[in-house]
Amino acid sequence: MGVSRPPMAGELIIAVNSTSYGVVINYGYALLRLGNETLNPRINWFAHELIPIPNATAYVVTSLTEGPYGWPMDTEFVIGGPGNGGGVEFRDLNAYLSLFYWNGTSWVPYPITYSFGISTGEYAVNVYVLPIGSSAVELVVGHNNYQKLGG
Repeated sequence: MGVSRPPMAGELIIAVNSTSYGVVINYGYALLRLGNETLNPRINWFAHELIPIPNATAYVVTSLTEGPYGWPMDTEFVIGGPGNGGGVEFRDLNAYLSLFYWNGTSWVPYPITYSFGISTGEYAVNVYVLPIGSSAVELVVGHNNYQKLGG
């Protein structure tokens, strides 16, 4: 793992590309700040997957339309337990989050946002979500508040 020095800032990147071999999904991150040091952003690609359907067209789909398992096809950024429906309780937390997508021309915020995930079993306890602007939130310790934030 490693040692992190708060404050810490970074970006998570998920890129989907169609190729003649199939759909390639790349996962990466860029660290922007560690402690008092501001870093030059550099994407560190850490995983990729190939879905071997030649010449397929691929998109990241976000919609409140019901998906194949009866849940909305939404996009979620979840801070929660380690998986398998697990949870985590925060005693100390101060984080800023925003979720954007590339619309083909520029980065734009998602049109509808909530302070909770719809289709995940993982959860967090003692996290209060404060909206700051139209596309960002601050997470602090406090009673969970489940609400629509934007859109």
